[in-house]
Parts: sequence; structure tokens; C-alpha cells
Amino acid sequence: MDILKKLPYLLSLLLLLTSCMEDFDPNVGTRPVLCLNSVITAGEPVVVNVTHTWLFTDTAGADDHAVKDAEVRIYANGLLVDQSEWVPQPGDLVRIEAASPTYGDAWAEVKVPLAPTAEIISADPEFLQSWPFSADMFEVGQIIDFNIKVQLRVHDSNPVSEYYHIGFAGIGTGAILDDHGEQIMASDLLTGEINYDAEPIFSEHISEFDYVTGSDAYGFTFFTDRQFTGSSYTLHLDFSNMEYRIQAAQYDPSLIVCEMAFTLSSVSESYYNYVNYRWQTDDGLFGDLGDIGFTDPVWAYSNVSTGAGLVCARTPLTLTVDLRDFILAYIVQR
Repeated sequence: MDILKKLPYLLSLLLLLTSCMEDFDPNVGTRPVLCLNSVITAGEPVVVNVTHTWLFTDTAGADDHAVKDAEVRIYANGLLVDQSEWVPQPGDLVRIEAASPTYGDAWAEVKVPLAPTAEIISADPEFLQSWPFSADMFEVGQIIDFNIKVQLRVHDSNPVSEYYHIGFAGIGTGAILDDHGEQIMASDLLTGEINYDAEPIFSEHISEFDYVTGSDAYGFTFFTDRQFTGSSYTLHLDFSNMEYRIQAAQYDPSLIVCEMAFTLSSVSESYYNYVNYRWQTDDGLFGDLGDIGFTDPVWAYSNVSTGAGLVCARTPLTLTVDLRDFILAYIVQR
């Protein structure tokens, strides 16, 4: 969010106050505590980062605040597991505990969410333009610009609150080499820009007051099931200025790959609460006001017993849109 949108409101407050500055040493005497961070993904090994809190004036150790003497234990559904062998599954209740002779103990608990249910119901690409790309040595060297509108339907049958995130990426061939290591073809797909205004559910966390002062959902693709508990919801994902780039010394249509991958993840409440907190501090009005001292800072979110760190979970589902036939219609050989 551009803070310039809020400048008139901030200036009006500045006119009411005067201030002075002085050096301040925050010698608060707070004992450092353990900080746990882990993003648990269903079907993947669990990595736990154990650090400790520190004052911003503490430059000792630079950016390395890892706790070397911490012992980490992971419990799944009440049973101690071997971190090197165990992988979490949807529905598992995971508890992470850490103990350090230097910084004390910390723990956090999270339930791995069930897998989401969704399907792509439509994908409508719109050709814009194309032009030559790279040197004449390639049989095909081209950039193809297009827009696309995708509708992805999410089904919610669980009566409890659910939280989601949608991510996306373009897939091309990458570099294809012959037996001698020479490049035959390379292509990639750039996803351009998504129109956040086309999907109102991305803005459900924004208050009316934030709207009035210029906040928007740019960069935020998390949402909840509050609007469709027990039913379905169709996401409208509109992309503009997408680019498919291809270079081919030996053009072979059968090798063409052009896909969009959509990863819909069920996420834990702790995951959603954390990203919502980050939005409030980075893009919300009260985060801006707190930065300049006009209100209390937005309190950081943590679900760790010490109040430092985040343990959250996600279960992803990836759906793809195959754009190969669409792209083939616009590739031109020299």
C-alpha cells in the first residue's frame, strides 16, 4: 500500500502535535527467551528453527541468533516422533517443544489442516501481441503477451473455521539440451499482474476505516470460509500482461510446455493470524500510525509459549491450467 494515500490524514495529526528527539538506551533488563519458527507442510519433513530474542541495540552475534544448546522434541498426536523419519499428515496434532539450559523452554502446538477440495471451472486466455525475441540464430525466438481469467471453485464442507491461501506460478520447458549439452529449446511463462480488485474475498480482512484511508489487498491472497461455510466459493483470478518467452534452435511443437499452476493451501489459524498481523503493520492505517508514535504499535502475533515465533501448518493442493494449444496457435517460425 502506498503510504502517500494516507498522507493527508497523517499531516492533519502532525499539525496537532510537536515533538523532540533524544538518544534512548532501552536498558529494560528483559531476559532473552527461546523463539520457535516452523512452517509444517503435510507430506514434507519438518524443520524447526530455534533462536532467541534480543534487543535491537544488541549487535553481538550479528544476524546469527541460533540457539546451539537447544534440544527439540516433536510430538504427533501425543506420541514422540523421530524428526529425521516422520512426516506430518493432514489432521495430525503437532506439538514442538524446545529446551535450552541458557534460554529456558518453549513450546507450540498446531493441527495440520485437512486437504482443500477445489477444481478449476474455466480458464479464458486473451491474446494481446507478440514480437521477435533474441538473436536470429534461433528458428523460433518470440514473446507472446496475453491476459487470462481463471475461475477456481473452492468447496468447504467442514463446520469449523477454515483458512486458505492461493499461490500461482508459470511453468515452461526450462532449458532443453541435446546429447552434446547444446540448448535445443528454452521457454518460461511470466504470470504478469493479478487484479486483486477482481476478487473481493482477498479484502475481507480490511476494515471500512482502512478502505477510506487508502488500504488495499495488493499482495494478499489469504482468505477464510466465513462467507461460504458449508458451501462453495468461486475465486476470480484475473491476470494481465502475461508473457510466454521461447527460444528454439530446433523447434519441436511436441516439446512445448506452457502451464499455470495454482496452489490452494488449507492453512492453520496461526498462519492466517500471522499474515493478517503483517498486513496490519505493513499496510494498515494503525500500523502506519504506530510507526510514527500516534498510537500503540500493533502487537506482534505469536502462538509460541514464550510469545516469540510462529509454528503453523499448511496442506497444499496444486491445480494446473494447460495453455499449450493456445500458445501453439501464435508461435511463428522464421
